[in-house]
Amino acid sequence: MQSFVNNRRMRLDRHDMLPVILPGRPRHGGRFVQDTRITAEVWLALGRNESGPTDLLLNPEKEEAPRDIVASIDERFTKTPIDIAFNETEAVATLTLEQLVQGILPMTHWWADLWEGKALSLDWKEVEKVVRPSDIDRGAFSPDLLWLLRIVALLAWAKGATRIPKAGPARGPLTKALRKVLSPALKIAPTRKVYRVNLNRDAVAAMRLSVPTVKADAAIRLFEIRCNKIRWAVLDSGIDAKAPSFLRDGDGPWKRRSRVRRTYDFRRLRDLFRAARAGELDEFSPEDAATLQRTVSRGGAIDWSGIEPFLEVPHDDDYTAPSYPHGTQVAAVLGGDLESDEGRVAGVCPDIELWDLRVLDENGEGKEFDILAALQFLRFKNAQRGTFVVHGANLSLSLEHDVVGYGCGHTPVCREASRLVGSGVVVVAAAGNNGYVERERTASGVATYRDSSITDPGNAADVITVGSTHRTRPHTYGVSYFSSRGPTGDGRIKPDLVAPGEKLEVPSLDGEFSNANGTSLAAPHVSGAAALLMARHRELIGDPARVKRALCETATDLGRDRYVQGHGLVDVLRAIQSL
Repeated sequence: MQSFVNNRRMRLDRHDMLPVILPGRPRHGGRFVQDTRITAEVWLALGRNESGPTDLLLNPEKEEAPRDIVASIDERFTKTPIDIAFNETEAVATLTLEQLVQGILPMTHWWADLWEGKALSLDWKEVEKVVRPSDIDRGAFSPDLLWLLRIVALLAWAKGATRIPKAGPARGPLTKALRKVLSPALKIAPTRKVYRVNLNRDAVAAMRLSVPTVKADAAIRLFEIRCNKIRWAVLDSGIDAKAPSFLRDGDGPWKRRSRVRRTYDFRRLRDLFRAARAGELDEFSPEDAATLQRTVSRGGAIDWSGIEPFLEVPHDDDYTAPSYPHGTQVAAVLGGDLESDEGRVAGVCPDIELWDLRVLDENGEGKEFDILAALQFLRFKNAQRGTFVVHGANLSLSLEHDVVGYGCGHTPVCREASRLVGSGVVVVAAAGNNGYVERERTASGVATYRDSSITDPGNAADVITVGSTHRTRPHTYGVSYFSSRGPTGDGRIKPDLVAPGEKLEVPSLDGEFSNANGTSLAAPHVSGAAALLMARHRELIGDPARVKRALCETATDLGRDRYVQGHGLVDVLRAIQSL
């Protein structure tokens, strides 16, 4: 085993952990997936997180609600309150190894089945004989229990170790560390509240001449299409609602002229939960404090109507534009419209209305929980009105999918994106920028391309996943070298389409233009294409499957592999004429 030593605790890397998580791998006959309700990503994160606590998503059993998990955790950790929040489908909590094993593991169906009909006790002398990952003898323990003992023992032991001996950890210290962590869990009666524990994964942010490439300008002129009654949500780092690209002509306050109609900051959600649970609501009015406290403590799923006012960023004199330009640039490709010294610079739909849903921070980084909340909020708003307040959503962001964790396309963010599509909203996602990696080298020492590199939520079958091509010469240069490629981990063709994402000129926050690349900029071209299609053929509103089919079936073949280009380059004009 390799090790990384620092002055806090030893950090176990992937090579240290995988032989324990997947016993026997990669030897013949070893495991390739793990079947417990705590995914491999969680154990890997606990091993490499030298600071201790790890942010986790807790998915409830079907008959339970996320709020029920929160109540159970509060009952178990009265002396050390947990940083926890919830949305419609998941609870999110920052937990140490001890808290996971002692508080969450006993709430899983897997744990209850493991101990069904047995006394919750262990013969620690027998445990010591088999606790090392390298031990061949399995003793009298079932494979699942033996697996649990070994993985928890290694993680618990590593917290107090500085290095891994060449022969591996000794049995005595492993057993001692395991007993300290696991013994309290053995005293807790099993329940069946938590279905799965996932890692709250990190998300990252994945023009002037690109609109003609997808024939959006020709479609608008030929059919006189107006998108002013179509609204698109941009889940990103934020849109500068005061930017000239999004202001309608005329007099009056900017907030009335801005086509960015609403702004919500979902990064606030965790902070609101923390404040309400700690009773630290002095900054709120008594009425707002009571509403927030009632919303957070209410049983069942989250009450979006109660939480919405605290997430909204008012368009008033105190409005502050986002400091990271990514979301503004994505929105400009989709719906910008600016008169510059060099002429008009317009996006695909220069009159579309936008909703700004902020899920990435000032560094272009975010968490899966915030993205889940934003997707759920869109479903709520449409259901609340009984019509389509928002017709589509653009996610120019990427979450890495670890194949040893769970099925491709079935991660929390993929499931939530599919639910939104199922409610009638078109969801467009960037394929990711992982098509070329220098870490993976051939025998000759040259960096290489990587297949099956599509990121989430682009792995979801229902979303429209977009790769990148050159802004003006897609037939010549084909698919951008950095664009993530298929197939998906379970063998499906992705991306679905490609669009300009290479060498685009996009507005920067200082009012100038800068050169940018990435599938993040390709995705809003397809969002705009879908919006134009629905604006021209209103019967397509609420039918995202038909929208996707029309765009895919009319795409232009670039003569590249299907797993690289999908159906080809999106062609707005041809898609509109096909219906």
